[in-house]
Amino acid sequence: MPPAKGKAAITIAFPDDLHGVLASMAGDAKYSGSKSAVLETAFRHFVEGSVEITALDAVHQHLSTLKADMQGQVQEIQSATQALLQNLARVLQCLQQNHSKLEERIAALERQHTHHYNDLVRAYDTLAKERKNTASGGLRALFRPT
Repeated sequence: MPPAKGKAAITIAFPDDLHGVLASMAGDAKYSGSKSAVLETAFRHFVEGSVEITALDAVHQHLSTLKADMQGQVQEIQSATQALLQNLARVLQCLQQNHSKLEERIAALERQHTHHYNDLVRAYDTLAKERKNTASGGLRALFRPT
């Protein structure tokens, strides 16, 4: 029988045990008794499966590459983060030292302010007492020799 249009005729030698399976499968209604249809379907699945496997291998290779890239980037981020944390620790230490120095300076200024304030209060009290003692004469009386 000549091949149908768009098909090529081939002759194959098939093992007897598989020939029985082929004949049994061809008996299925979806193949209408055609061994060629069974072989065509099987070969298409084989080829498409190979293409799928090749595609899956390519996807796996791409995923492996992405994973390696991401691991490298994660390592870079971890290193940068570690360096940043170290820098922040040094900055914090400097800030704490400066804060302590400022607190010491503020305390010294408060002591100095208190001392000057007390001096001014004593001077005011002295001047007020002298003013009471000097009923007249104004400021000149404060500077007259006694």
